[in-house]
Amino acid sequence: QYNEFYKFIAHQQDDPLTWMHLSADAPIQFHALLFVPKTNLELFGFEAHDEGISLFVRRVMVDSHDNEILPKYLRFVRGVLESDDLPLNISREKLQENPHMSKIRSTVISKFLSHLQDVAKNEPEKYSEFWKQHGRIFKEGYNDYTNKDKVADLLRFNSSKCTDKDELISLETYVDRMKDKQEEIYYLSGPDRDALESNPNMEIFKAKDIEVLYCYDPIDEFALPGLLDRKSTRLLQSH
Repeated sequence: QYNEFYKFIAHQQDDPLTWMHLSADAPIQFHALLFVPKTNLELFGFEAHDEGISLFVRRVMVDSHDNEILPKYLRFVRGVLESDDLPLNISREKLQENPHMSKIRSTVISKFLSHLQDVAKNEPEKYSEFWKQHGRIFKEGYNDYTNKDKVADLLRFNSSKCTDKDELISLETYVDRMKDKQEEIYYLSGPDRDALESNPNMEIFKAKDIEVLYCYDPIDEFALPGLLDRKSTRLLQSH
């Protein structure tokens, strides 16, 4: 039933990659049903004209594509949210400024990120597929300071210790594998793994058996410095 409902609201033929059903009664009553599509159409150059989730107030749809409930880095999510505690007779703009709406928004974002953490922990293969499809967009969450730790835990990178370009590790894994007395997390940016492997800067790190994160996306240059002080480490670009 969840799969069929997703196909109906998202106009998709495939089942969702994962979904979350959330209900809350206090201090604000609301229900949310959120889905992650298997495919990210933005990777193929298509714009997400139907981004956002459907918002209902007292069983009445007030916005079929509300893109204010979830932040831009979660714009791939599809679903519905319904609440009896929101006012029905005000404009959409005023509704977004409503204090109840702000509370709902923060709760939904936090719970959804927790759901992704559960997927990453319990279904690593499914999370790898999620990252392959939606990771580039998700990295835009580096400036979500309210949920900074959760976002950081969910980021994935290739590294010099990975067996190939498809293997991914978390920042936590990197920190756990750091050498004794190593105080920095090192990363190197480039177009692909082959280019970074042959980079002259890598010679000293290979000689000292120090792991280096490989960053292939331009946004990594903004995301990593935005995660300063993670586990009392500093992020430095290797020179």
